Amino acid sequence: MRNRSIQNLCAALSFLAMPVFAGPVYKNLQVLPKTITQVELKKTMQGFTEQLGVKCTFCHVLEQYEKDERPHKADARRMIRLVLNLKAKKALYFGPRTKDAVITCGMCHRGKAEPEPMVASFLKTLTFLPPQISSGSKPKNLQVLSKATTIDEVKKAMDDFTTELGVKCEFCHSQQQAKDDR
Repeated sequence: MRNRSIQNLCAALSFLAMPVFAGPVYKNLQVLPKTITQVELKKTMQGFTEQLGVKCTFCHVLEQYEKDERPHKADARRMIRLVLNLKAKKALYFGPRTKDAVITCGMCHRGKAEPEPMVASFLKTLTFLPPQISSGSKPKNLQVLSKATTIDEVKKAMDDFTTELGVKCEFCHSQQQAKDDR
């Protein structure tokens, strides 16, 4: 009887020594932190669905969230890395008035699964000049504007882009402006 009491006491003490909540164990988190709580994860996923105007099954196999069978899941991971990179290098890409809270998937997606190209709306306001003879140096590597566009006209167009987008030149251009590496 006494051995039974000691066994019961040991069992009770070992139960009390177990952690109350060990936290969720996620099977396939690759970009989000593995320490994310269920509440944070649910809030994050709800944010994605709202910002892209989609349901969970856009990226996930229903009730098997760890599976990587949907191609949009790989895309989502790349996009999450992109947003994290934009936030980490905010001073490089954005103007001083840009708040961290606006650097999200919704910044480009605007409630749509596939974002509409923002450039298309700007191109309507740009005047594409016919070839003309201009004095002074010529811009290099023009691919959309007329090759005859002057430096001043290119600067005006780029100023318009940075103002409208709320970004710095480095968002699209490397320090070697004629290079196409971004």
